[in-house]
Amino acid sequence: MAKVNLIGVRNLDFQAADGKMIQGVKIFFSHDDPNVKGQITENKFISSAACGNMGITFDDLVSHIGEVLDIDVDFNGKIIGISEAV
Repeated sequence: MAKVNLIGVRNLDFQAADGKMIQGVKIFFSHDDPNVKGQITENKFISSAACGNMGITFDDLVSHIGEVLDIDVDFNGKIIGISEAV
């Protein structure tokens, strides 16, 4: 589990060049990194299906912009859980 500062959220719904539909959200966040003075910024895509499995929506995420969240990822680096930091 990692503590991150949620700094932005983008809703995605488009057709890729291969014809596949891309639906979900991209979250933008910053966090501490031992190799960086200050913080590093990153972003991750979360599919609509994954959002549904976690019980979160785009609007839920937007309401947490500027807050510290706990993010859980699987072995492949995909987000499997987002919650308010304790």
